[in-house]
Amino acid sequence: MHQRIWDSYLCSIALSPNDSEMLATSYGNMSALMFHLSKYQDSKCLSAMGISEKDKIFDEARTWLNKIDDNDKMKVDLIQLVDKAKIVLDKNKVKVERTTSNESHVDFFNENEILKNVKNKKRRKNNLKFKHLINLAVKETESVFNSVDLTYNDEYGWHLTATRDIQPGEIIFVVKPYVVVQNFTKSQNFCNNCLNVIWTGIPCKACPCCMFCSKKCHDEAMEKYHSIECPILQFVVSGDSWLDYHIQASLRAVVMGVKEFGSITNLRDKINEFDSFPDDTEYRNYHTSFISLLGFKNIHVEPEILSDLAAACCKTVICLSKFTSFFNSDRKFDTIENFTENEDIKFIAVLLLKIAVIIFNNGIKVTESGLFCKTYVDSAKCSSVVPCCEKGISMNTLSQFIPHSCDPNAKAMKVNNCKEIYYALLPISEGDLILECYKNTFYECEFTQRQQEISRILNRNCTCLACQENWPALLIDDVIYEI
Repeated sequence: MHQRIWDSYLCSIALSPNDSEMLATSYGNMSALMFHLSKYQDSKCLSAMGISEKDKIFDEARTWLNKIDDNDKMKVDLIQLVDKAKIVLDKNKVKVERTTSNESHVDFFNENEILKNVKNKKRRKNNLKFKHLINLAVKETESVFNSVDLTYNDEYGWHLTATRDIQPGEIIFVVKPYVVVQNFTKSQNFCNNCLNVIWTGIPCKACPCCMFCSKKCHDEAMEKYHSIECPILQFVVSGDSWLDYHIQASLRAVVMGVKEFGSITNLRDKINEFDSFPDDTEYRNYHTSFISLLGFKNIHVEPEILSDLAAACCKTVICLSKFTSFFNSDRKFDTIENFTENEDIKFIAVLLLKIAVIIFNNGIKVTESGLFCKTYVDSAKCSSVVPCCEKGISMNTLSQFIPHSCDPNAKAMKVNNCKEIYYALLPISEGDLILECYKNTFYECEFTQRQQEISRILNRNCTCLACQENWPALLIDDVIYEI
């Protein structure tokens, strides 16, 4: 029941007209639900949160109310309502028992909050959990090249190697995704910018397609990509197709790339320059840049899939030229020839397709932890046709430098805001490759099935030592091996 109420109120917020009574009512209803669920921060329940500066909040409310036109019949009623609420709160101190989850919640990547939590709770200063959280926050601020380096050889091309000895369980580095796209079948449930769960939500004022978990995410999205994609999402995204992920992610990445370098011309020149000097220094300089996406080598797709992606990319370019100022053209393309012969149009169309194919092969689904698919009993069918249980997909620019092995020494774990923690599974010595398993490890899956899965991803068979020697799958049911 709570799930259905939450879905309905978020949808109401997304669809309500800007600055309308309907929108205010939707937020009020959502606040009541958050209070019922003991999420006092999200419900803005000042008394339950123990806020000591309630008077300032009420003064701010009166300031905004005074700006309302005196002819508005609701102004007097609203002022009286605020005054009455203050009197009630002053006389009757609302006592609400805080739940454990609200009291002990820690934002993994907010170092100030972590340190404050430790300072205020001296008895926990030696707690291993908080030491790990502080270490995690510090790791995020470090350069990824503090523990690894880019090395080249003929077998793997450019790849990451350890620059020091790393122990099992130790964090190697933390990396942020370059591009994130939410599941459009749940566009009101998860933030369009970071995929965090939305409790109250800030909708885009121009389209009902996107919701954000905070003003910070809203402003960041508008600055980086949403101001361009907003007018055309309804035309290029159907909301019920696997194509949506790859097309929107490609569009978003290309818009970010153009903004990063200032113009389409600058981006084209930088790509040409990068292609001419593919050394490790260049990769280091651009490892968080759009340019680094182009280094992905795994871009094999079936002809029919490529055809669908190409058609969708052509549609995207047409919409960009017709409904946005992305191409900065002083005139509209009045003929087909003017459109198809334009160098910027051709460059962006090819770039959209290339990035869409790269994301099709290398994008990582961000799932809802702890949930079973409500649609299919067989998990293999989940998301096989349309997005199902996942929040969305994300893609970082460093995964291309980590080769696959069925016997990996490292693993990635997604946390808040789709950041990925890469940590060691096995002892890693200085100079060793960082190896990750793209599908199932040798001890989880038998050789034939493993090769079939990996060949679809790599477009070749796996040649790691576990596959060369056909190591036994130790964790398959009903099979016991003596070691």
